[in-house]
Amino acid sequence: MKRKHLVIIAAILVGVLGLFLAFGGDSYADFGDFSGGSDFDFDFDYDDYDYDYGGSSSYSSGSSYSSSGGDLSGAGFIFGLMLGIFIGAAIGSVGRKKSSGVAVYSSPAVKPVLRSMEEYKTIDPDFDENAFREKVSNLYVKFQNAWQAKKLDPLRPYLTDVAYGQYDRQLDKYRKAERTNKIEKIAVMSVDLKGFRQNNGKDEIVARVRTRITDYVVDDKTGKIVEGSDKVEKFMEYEWSLERTTGVTTTTEDGTSEQRCPNCGGKININKTTECPYCRFVVTTDKFGWLVSTIKGISQRTGK
Repeated sequence: MKRKHLVIIAAILVGVLGLFLAFGGDSYADFGDFSGGSDFDFDFDYDDYDYDYGGSSSYSSGSSYSSSGGDLSGAGFIFGLMLGIFIGAAIGSVGRKKSSGVAVYSSPAVKPVLRSMEEYKTIDPDFDENAFREKVSNLYVKFQNAWQAKKLDPLRPYLTDVAYGQYDRQLDKYRKAERTNKIEKIAVMSVDLKGFRQNNGKDEIVARVRTRITDYVVDDKTGKIVEGSDKVEKFMEYEWSLERTTGVTTTTEDGTSEQRCPNCGGKININKTTECPYCRFVVTTDKFGWLVSTIKGISQRTGK
């Protein structure tokens, strides 16, 4: 066996250990499994390094790994992340293509940098930042309530197909374990729009969401708390990405943001519902309105 193959195998084995240390700790909680027993902070500007890997997980530089289970805080995460990058480089060296004796490496696509919301208003003059912030704030509460109820069907109109499938799979661990993740005393403290980008036929707006919650897990049979506390508050910070098809714009009538139902043509207030009040058609496409595509955990601070 060649030396480079031994190096690659060693990197993979060490990387598996590192990822276990990074994600094998206390299970997370709240919608998307972001809050947990340990505080964490990935609060730095990583827009210039926001890679698109084309997968279903929200895993990019500076973000949390939105998968079921795992403690993303501390040295374990850093160790696992660095080794994960090393593994990717090692595997890439094996799968490289050769052309005329020159090694050609494929690299992940880099998303365009964020542009200002003021510029977005030149593309969509009727876009209302306050209404959008309110929409995100209301969705946060709706998402947490659906997570606690262990029923994501009501969220179907607000999530991309990939995001819906991902979060529903994460919620399965609670259903199968017959446990309920309780999220209470929910308060959205602020929603800041960082900017927008256009990529692959989509308009994407990135929002920084700061909230306060209590978060714990109970056994469905006994009602006893098995993880977390119903007394301790957690101050959470997330980054939400919402997208819709490029070219779709907001129309306003009577001071409200409205669109037309693609089924019957009736007016729908997109700030309040995505169900047509006339034909009850449920809109589930980003060709109509904004859908949540990714949620990234940025930081957690436990209250004293």
